[in-house]
Amino acid sequence: MILNAIPTTSEHIKYFESQEVGLDVKMTLSDCMNSPTVRPMMSFMDGDYVVFVCGLSFISEGVWEAWLIPSKRLHNYAKSTVRAMQSFTNWLLTDYPAHRIQIAVLQENKKWAESIGFQFESIVKKYHKGLDHFMYVKVGQ
Repeated sequence: MILNAIPTTSEHIKYFESQEVGLDVKMTLSDCMNSPTVRPMMSFMDGDYVVFVCGLSFISEGVWEAWLIPSKRLHNYAKSTVRAMQSFTNWLLTDYPAHRIQIAVLQENKKWAESIGFQFESIVKKYHKGLDHFMYVKVGQ
């Protein structure tokens, strides 16, 4: 299955329950949509259903941190999500002003990070919610 990527709109927020993934998704997405340091922000869709929303947060010139907010049913789209994220991050490194994209993941998501083409860089102590995260990077030419 191929997921369609479209720019995120406020309409997409309604597909998420406020606390469905351990954070207030509606508030977080609203904040991201209004932030000048978060771009691009894309919704990956299966028909009318938002499978996940992802975007980039500006770190410094050419350096961005990617993030993903899943829907409840993301696990039903594992292979499609991997393919979509491979394409999205490759596009960012070739056609967007990015030469480095980084992601910070928990232990249980390391395999996923590697499957979309990121390489392990370091362990970031107490990165989010007091938990250690694994920093992965993908760099352009």
